[in-house]
Amino acid sequence: MGSGTLKVEARAAQGLLPIENARVTVYTTDDVLVYETFSDMNGNTDIIELPAPDRGLSLISGTEIEYSTYVVSVMKQAFIETVVRGVQIFDGQMSILPVNMIPQESGIEGPSGPLIFDIGPHILEGNPRAPGTGSPNPPGTNMQGFKTYKALRQFKKLETNEPNARMLKEVVIPDYVVVHLGPPDEPARNIQVSFSDYIKNVASSVVYPTWPESALEANIYAQISFILNRLYNEWYPSRGYPFDVTSTEEYDQKFEEGRNIYGNVSLIVDRIFNQYIKRAGRKEPFLATYCNGDSEDCDGMSLWESLDLAKRGFNSYQILRYFYPPDIGIVTSDLFESFYILYPGTPLRLGSRGDDVELIQRYLNEISINFPFIPKIENPNGIFDETTEMAVRTFQQIFSLDVDGIVGVETWYNLTRVYAAMRNLFALSVIGSMAVGDTPPDVTLRQGDTGDDVRTLQYMIDYLSFFIPEVLSVEPDGLFGPKTAESVRSFQSYTGVPADGVVGPETWQRLYNTYWRIKDTISLSPSELPSPELTPFPGYLMGYGSRGEHVEFIQEHLNRIGDRYRIVQKLNVDGIFGDATEAAVVAFQKQFDLNPDGIVGPITWNKMIEIYDEVTSEENEVPEALYINEIKNEERTEEIELLQRKLNTIASHYVFHKPIKATGIYNPSTSKLVEAFQKFKYLPPTGIVDSATIYSINNEYESIINRKQMANKIGITLLRRYFIR
Repeated sequence: MGSGTLKVEARAAQGLLPIENARVTVYTTDDVLVYETFSDMNGNTDIIELPAPDRGLSLISGTEIEYSTYVVSVMKQAFIETVVRGVQIFDGQMSILPVNMIPQESGIEGPSGPLIFDIGPHILEGNPRAPGTGSPNPPGTNMQGFKTYKALRQFKKLETNEPNARMLKEVVIPDYVVVHLGPPDEPARNIQVSFSDYIKNVASSVVYPTWPESALEANIYAQISFILNRLYNEWYPSRGYPFDVTSTEEYDQKFEEGRNIYGNVSLIVDRIFNQYIKRAGRKEPFLATYCNGDSEDCDGMSLWESLDLAKRGFNSYQILRYFYPPDIGIVTSDLFESFYILYPGTPLRLGSRGDDVELIQRYLNEISINFPFIPKIENPNGIFDETTEMAVRTFQQIFSLDVDGIVGVETWYNLTRVYAAMRNLFALSVIGSMAVGDTPPDVTLRQGDTGDDVRTLQYMIDYLSFFIPEVLSVEPDGLFGPKTAESVRSFQSYTGVPADGVVGPETWQRLYNTYWRIKDTISLSPSELPSPELTPFPGYLMGYGSRGEHVEFIQEHLNRIGDRYRIVQKLNVDGIFGDATEAAVVAFQKQFDLNPDGIVGPITWNKMIEIYDEVTSEENEVPEALYINEIKNEERTEEIELLQRKLNTIASHYVFHKPIKATGIYNPSTSKLVEAFQKFKYLPPTGIVDSATIYSINNEYESIINRKQMANKIGITLLRRYFIR
């Protein structure tokens, strides 16, 4: 008999808000109390040692007891009790149980608890039974009987190559995956899971953590490639399903909501989550299928045979080449939806210096707001000193990473993910509170609607998505499109309202009840907000020869700054970092006492954003209101130019018309823009600016400017996610 360990992480808001003093109890499956403890300020328990069968049993196919199982209960006042039955403990391995604590609700607004998760037998278990039935699992959930080792030389075509107009152009690592907890055509809940957490769950459900690292890594590559193929081809959405993947191995990969993961599996995923298998000459990720390999041949990788190859000394790539076509390779995607910044390529450690060090110092300071065990770095100056090393070590300990004080790839991506998600949550909390009143608006919203009420709806739903996995996130853009409708339906399903995607009085009331109940439980006061920071640095240095949208961003900002300071010539905004852009960057750096090297790192980037915001905030001061009785075609005045500028701001904000030139002449293009505004505000679409139109323009413009100024004060670029795409 051996032993393994268990660590429970009690947190809310997708792991961003630690729940201190949560009561954690561990029982045997016979309800015998084994251990009781409480979570610390980081939401973590101490390490709990538990008996487990000898490790060797999990390295042989066909044995019946490879791990021990326990029941874990997590309780905290004002939160729903969570019970996980079937937590799996392996000899010599760290099991991590992340528990998403959901604020307590009452009545019909949502479940009052307890939340119970039954974790079924591992897919590799020798003779699994469905929990509580005494009967074998349904067909496809397990394959018994060990096959002798043999090569699969006749490989069948596995990729999804059906024509699909919705196929993505690039392989992008998403923030989230929407998982349907059942077969595609059967009723089941849809939940939103972060991409890396999805892979960690699948890997922990499919392979044993006791296996050699090369076997684990090969299987995780296959699992990443499989889901990225599904996402790249939009396999389910293109067929009308409101999810990305199912939780069943009959159709996709085994995923079990609420299950524990393993420390070594988690570290491998953190290291390679943006790497996948691809065939030569193809763009899409390879659909890397696999199976148990005990009772039937499989078109793809045999799990048990991958273990056998690892025992014989094969590395992960050799294992993959053995089962899949010979032209496969491992490639890395540098494109992230928003949560990650590209790893700089070199580990940061004691004595390191530069912009990347300053970046992680600032991120650690922000993260320490929620996780106060992380020591503050008083002077984030880009020098990796002992305080920085201690902060890194503490972060690594909290988030179950190797504690070495070095910012390698695993720590880097965890830091950037946690930071970005935290800023997203803080922004939704603050800006949403500005828009959300005490009572629901007296309006019914549906697909096709636009405006402030739509934006308020989106803020509320996006905020709730951090706390309730069933509620799908949505971009707060003020446009009620298909994604907003699907997010509304997800909330309606969660609260028991008919899921029609229409926001009427009942949906509004339940939305407000749920929103304010969570806001009252999870307090994010202004003193807890991160220090002001503007649009974050994209994560890599830009200099001569760089290209892309971030270079365009620099050129646009330098042009606006140049209008005020006259230090640079107007740049052609083409996204190419050439001689002119380099000269402009050097001039900017000299003007503001920075190192004039012509390279845009985080220090130059942040100063540029700071100066840009100073310039634009003065430009955006609300001009005097218009009080013209009526404006008609072909008139020319300064008031008309002001009208055009205001309408351009409103049109750009709500995207109902392209901006026009502010000439001061009331020409046909101005008339069309006025008419578009009138339709947007449900005014008579005459194209003539009467007193009602003037009043509406003034109110709408002032509302937009006030929100923008407030957003800048708390360091948020309004209506954008927090990494430029």
